[in-house]
Amino acid sequence: MLSLLEATRFDGRISSEQGKTMPWLLAGEAEEGDSSVEVVAKLSGSCDLGIKSLIVEALSALLAADLGLPVPEPFLVVLSDEFIDAVHDVEAKAVAERSCSVAFGSRRIENCAILPRGYKLEKEQVPQAASIFAFDGAIENADRRCDKPNCLLSDSGIAIIDHELAFPAACGLHLFSRLEPWKKGALREFTKLPGTHIFYENLKGNKALDFATYIGRWNSLKDDRFDAYLAALPQEWQSQTDVADAIVSAMREIKSNMTQCIEEVSRVL
Repeated sequence: MLSLLEATRFDGRISSEQGKTMPWLLAGEAEEGDSSVEVVAKLSGSCDLGIKSLIVEALSALLAADLGLPVPEPFLVVLSDEFIDAVHDVEAKAVAERSCSVAFGSRRIENCAILPRGYKLEKEQVPQAASIFAFDGAIENADRRCDKPNCLLSDSGIAIIDHELAFPAACGLHLFSRLEPWKKGALREFTKLPGTHIFYENLKGNKALDFATYIGRWNSLKDDRFDAYLAALPQEWQSQTDVADAIVSAMREIKSNMTQCIEEVSRVL
């Protein structure tokens, strides 16, 4: 569910213009030891909420994958002392030294670019984009905006990344005007500047949107699948088990209220 990689090669960091947390570009050896995987890795020391942010990223990625959404394959990336010592970037090494020894990684996508502002969806991309819009609404991810799409575009299509700000209530972020995602008005920030969702203009007014497959995938998630998400998290993140438990509890609530979630999505679109 969350494959383990041992970091073996540091290829640099993504610039702050492309990502506030300046994720690392790494290569790592899979558990079997016979394959190398290139990933983009977030370290807890560069995230505002530390390990909490890694937990949100991991659980959101697992959920997105189960819902059939185009999220890069997630990994747990082990940063050994020997590996950190070999990093020549002084600032990067300082981040690693104040970080948990297990980072969150996403498989690198070759020949990709950030989804350009004003991108017009192809007809065949619309159902997927509608599911992404509904997903972001459900997990309260207001960070896939026109000015910060957190979407990649490659020959393989669209990929969604960076879910660090999802599940804000579970992470202890107190939003005074927050409404649960199945309540009327919960998606108001998705429809107006500066928080307009990247796909809102493409989807608005489309009366042919069909969420049956998306709803079906939610309904197919059993309780033991949510339990498996928690079990997949590494021991090194156990100091924040209350956050992980709260996120999974929120997922169960979303599933129970999925009909109303989609009603709110349909209302704003």
